[in-house]
Amino acid sequence: HLGHVQSKDPFVQAALGHKALGEGKSEEALAHLSKGLPLGDATVYEDMAKALSNVGRGDEALDYLRRAVDTDPFNAVLLKKLTLQYITLKRYPEARQAMARYVELFPEDSFMRKLLARVVN
Repeated sequence: HLGHVQSKDPFVQAALGHKALGEGKSEEALAHLSKGLPLGDATVYEDMAKALSNVGRGDEALDYLRRAVDTDPFNAVLLKKLTLQYITLKRYPEARQAMARYVELFPEDSFMRKLLARVVN
């Protein structure tokens, strides 16, 4: 209902995009999420990255993941997703840097510490 009544509201568009993404409608999600970008919210950026990745636009997805991390720099899940996107795109030096940043912020994560140690050596 809000999609019709308040179709220009970025919060409504972001919510519709999130819903469409959850339903596997990535193209539809992109249309809505792009209208939610003015919010400058990490979740909107993360959803954009996921939708872009789903439609094979990995390089663009990477840009939105970076924005998400810049917006919410202490979010462990976002940092891991950023690292995985670098790996998916075979951008290994950047993946290593992202992992190092993650381990610096979250030293208690023994899995990532061990993974970083293997990559560095």
